[in-house]
Amino acid sequence: MANRQRAELSPDQHADLMLFQREMLSRHWQPTGTFTALFEQGWAVPYQAEFSQKQPRCSALVRYSCGGEGELDLLNVTLHSHEDNQMVALPFDRLRADTLNTLLYSLELFPDQGIRATLETLAGSGLPIIVNICDNYFPLEEASLKRLYP
Repeated sequence: MANRQRAELSPDQHADLMLFQREMLSRHWQPTGTFTALFEQGWAVPYQAEFSQKQPRCSALVRYSCGGEGELDLLNVTLHSHEDNQMVALPFDRLRADTLNTLLYSLELFPDQGIRATLETLAGSGLPIIVNICDNYFPLEEASLKRLYP
């Protein structure tokens, strides 16, 4: 993950970042984090936008990271509850509205269904989501869920 300034973004990355921000705001996610403010001021940062949604006893954080030369962009998702926390990532070349909507729909279920069920929903979504298990990256699918939750 590279630190990027606004001036370093390609036109496609800029358009995808704007799509992400508009969609997150329209769904009432809260902009958060120092990275967003620093990016808007012209600094190079690892995450160009951050949004959170906090509920009693749980929270979700989605960070947008523009990749450097030859790298894919990423949406990093952190789910935290009083019982568990997990982080997954969705790499992409171009962010499509339907892909973002599928991800966000799954995350909207999180407060009611918990982390494991949310990950199961994401695994069944068909999105190319990856999960970090003991510093190894795996596709989020049934086999990786069994490693997380034996």
